[in-house]
Amino acid sequence: MNEWRQVTSRKDAGELNSTFGRFHDSCVREAHLWTAHFVNDELSMAVSGGLDSQLRIIVQRQFRDPASIELWFSEVVRFNWIPTADNYDSIIHSAEIRITERHEVEWMIDLLRPSSIPDLRAEVVVIAKHLQWRSFPSLGKKMVYNSGDYDA
Repeated sequence: MNEWRQVTSRKDAGELNSTFGRFHDSCVREAHLWTAHFVNDELSMAVSGGLDSQLRIIVQRQFRDPASIELWFSEVVRFNWIPTADNYDSIIHSAEIRITERHEVEWMIDLLRPSSIPDLRAEVVVIAKHLQWRSFPSLGKKMVYNSGDYDA
């Protein structure tokens, strides 16, 4: 599998946007969100005091080189997902990864949506302290995140 590439600057964000064609004609195939919180066998809860949410997303598109990528957001500040309306598809028209003035990574997705949905800035918004990405050899409908192939 390909090496992870860090997105720490506007240049890095621009390279990712360019490499993946600004996410045009792509779709979110899968997403996995987790925290450091858990309940152990004695039913005691372990919680983190910091931003411990992480989010991994597989995005597939109708173009090659690469046809699929994996985004790994860590220290997630915000994750907002609004599914598309019934009888509409979830094809991504365009999206942008950018670095904000607060040095956070922001991913805004613009889906083609019916006029009946309120005018939101985007249907999917991820804001995080860190992002890394890699080309990912996964196309089709096979699920990846249920395989337990990485240590959370």
